[in-house]
Amino acid sequence: FGDRKHNHRFRRFHVRGKEGVQVESGLYDCTHNIKRLYTFILDKMYKPPTIMVLLGSENG
Repeated sequence: FGDRKHNHRFRRFHVRGKEGVQVESGLYDCTHNIKRLYTFILDKMYKPPTIMVLLGSENG
């Protein structure tokens, strides 16, 4: 919850009631996980394998 408040400027829920808060919180959690997965996939796709980096630096 601290990450939401500090890094994403989350100050309050926009709905009333326990069910609405659970839905809003769940939506935030889903988008957060999608962003993390997207970043993880991009890192794997565009980073060369470590062995190639090591071999390239020795020969260059």
